[in-house]
Amino acid sequence: VAVSEPFIVNEQPPLISGIRNYPACEQNGVILFGDDMALGGGLVQADTLAGQLSALIGAPVINAGVAGDTTETALARLEQDVISQNPKVVVIFLGSNDLINGLSRIDAANNLKQIAERITNSGASLLLLGVEGEGLGDSLTLDYKIISESSGAGYFPNILRGIVGNEMFTLDLVHPN
Repeated sequence: VAVSEPFIVNEQPPLISGIRNYPACEQNGVILFGDDMALGGGLVQADTLAGQLSALIGAPVINAGVAGDTTETALARLEQDVISQNPKVVVIFLGSNDLINGLSRIDAANNLKQIAERITNSGASLLLLGVEGEGLGDSLTLDYKIISESSGAGYFPNILRGIVGNEMFTLDLVHPN
């Protein structure tokens, strides 16, 4: 008779350990906050990142993505679209449009830092999704890491690895389908 070792589950997976406000208490759901990548333009809701995340966790995910959004315009709508909703978790998918539209990396990073601090100061847990490749955000990679460390956010460095530039997975070689 074969005897196996007991299966041990880490109480806090590496992606979650050290996240400020985790687990968030007495707050509402999950918000995906960002630009067209978060919005999922051209897709049915179930196929967007918010829809896929909702199916994965078995709970609603509010899609607060806005096409063409930059860190500056996102900062301007942060209170209304995120903070006022008292979310438990906020996932940020933002920054590419800043670089595409010529906003300086320093300004984009400062805006992201303010967004991250306001979200974590509100009591929500935060996850930053980084974007790299095809000029989409490579220069913000270090900033995202620094911001995640200083604000206590989780950080997933390249959510679109293998997707950007691959016509099988994108509408236009950039936006996932």
